[in-house]
Amino acid sequence: MLSTDRTDRPQTKPLYSCWCKGTDKEAAEPKASMNWAFSRRARFRVFEDHVQCGDWVIAFPDVEKATLYRTKSWLLRYQILQLDTKDRSFQFGFNPWADPAKHLNLDMTEESVRLKQSQIGLIVRFALLGLLAYEVWNRYLAN
Repeated sequence: MLSTDRTDRPQTKPLYSCWCKGTDKEAAEPKASMNWAFSRRARFRVFEDHVQCGDWVIAFPDVEKATLYRTKSWLLRYQILQLDTKDRSFQFGFNPWADPAKHLNLDMTEESVRLKQSQIGLIVRFALLGLLAYEVWNRYLAN
């Protein structure tokens, strides 16, 4: 059961807390998409019996499947946690130094995946890289 009411659980100190990006718009293997661009940025808190991200409260008994995806983008390694409940699927992306998985009281599968990129995302990245190279050339190398 997903609860958005913060008063239905006693306020205890979390076992672990870190910043994350979270979305409930992705249900398959993680990929770079616009859903991540507009995802929720909030504290991810792990408690004894649930996790909380903003007003999302996901009780461990409601999690039907938990998957930890390990991936890298450019030179950094990332973890993406997917929690599937009966009604929704949540993905949480963590900074490279965050490791909430070891604090979760869930049976979890781990997968190493290659992060899929959308074509528009690749075009935007190459355009930005080209613009950066052009600026460096004009400011420092053209003289």
